[in-house]
Amino acid sequence: MDANNDDGEPPVLLLVGSSGGHLAQLLALRPWYESWRRCWVTFDTPEAVSLLAGEDLVPAHHPTTRNVPNLLRNALLAWRVLRGRRVAAVVTTGAGVAVPFVVLARLRRLHRGVRPHRHTDADRPSLPAVPVRDARAVGRAAAAVPGGHRRRDAAVSGETGTARRPQATPPVTASEPARLPRQRDSTPAAQIRLLVAVGTDKHPFDRLVDWLAQWHAQAGGPVGLTVQHGHTRAPQVPGAVPFLGHDALQQAMADADLVVCHGGPATILEARRHGHLPIVVPRDPARGEHVDDHQQLFARRLGAAGLVALCETRDALHAALAAGLTDPSRYAVAADPGAHAARRAAVARVGQIVEDLVAQSTRRPSRWRAWTRPGRGAEETR
Repeated sequence: MDANNDDGEPPVLLLVGSSGGHLAQLLALRPWYESWRRCWVTFDTPEAVSLLAGEDLVPAHHPTTRNVPNLLRNALLAWRVLRGRRVAAVVTTGAGVAVPFVVLARLRRLHRGVRPHRHTDADRPSLPAVPVRDARAVGRAAAAVPGGHRRRDAAVSGETGTARRPQATPPVTASEPARLPRQRDSTPAAQIRLLVAVGTDKHPFDRLVDWLAQWHAQAGGPVGLTVQHGHTRAPQVPGAVPFLGHDALQQAMADADLVVCHGGPATILEARRHGHLPIVVPRDPARGEHVDDHQQLFARRLGAAGLVALCETRDALHAALAAGLTDPSRYAVAADPGAHAARRAAVARVGQIVEDLVAQSTRRPSRWRAWTRPGRGAEETR
């Protein structure tokens, strides 16, 4: 494979996924992959661009669901990326955008398609992934992969490009506190701060925005609104903004007393990490709000587990907001200090699996002819 080439170029880890929840899953592996040279392939949504500032980002064509033209465009993009970089491994969450990258990586005998299990934090159930061949070690992992936080662990030598096993991740100590959600003040506040986030999906979500505007017109108490409405038309309420960068969104969640959001896994997870029980209105594909019903299925599962306040009707949303306005503490969750150590251990396990697969691949010849890969600096075009 490419890791055996003696061109002096260090190997690259190729991380491929769509934006939103898929990107959040890949970012959770940062404690392991930070020591690698890496390249990202994802959608150029505002949040993704904000999260990957300073990274080698190749924007993929989207939407990908049931979109054959974009599949062909992404196949050409995959060919350009894989021939223009010394890719050691492809890591993906299984998003549709990764299909051509996985297929072409197979032709190169790369260990590709290593799919971390869907995140399982202490605040949400595990959704098992389907492992692919050449990644069977994932099926033997004892724990599902939870979210992680930034920590540098050596995994590959940048000078020689020699793959080696990552260092064991030390336990959390008193000098390295876990990231905990901000604990909310239970005393009465002069103004309730409400954050509404519909994400960055290209489909409008007029239903949620209209329901919110109707409630706000009748709200009995003072409410400070921040409404991130995305591609939905701007509502006639104060605090409406199309998009928030990642840092701004995190700050808005930290400052809010209540969070209302669509059924995006990344948004829900971040809200819970900030100590919120999010009020969730999933997008409905029958209304043209998304391409499929994955948000409905995901939100209903979490709602049944008591991990979100599920609202699928206007009356349910208005009732939840009225209850939150009266007592915001009803929509707060307790911090779990033990979850941080479990996340770090699971991330280290995934890193070890990928490192072992890369080490095995260095002993096998590539099926990809050397002349198909030009020198460094090849620039992808959309």
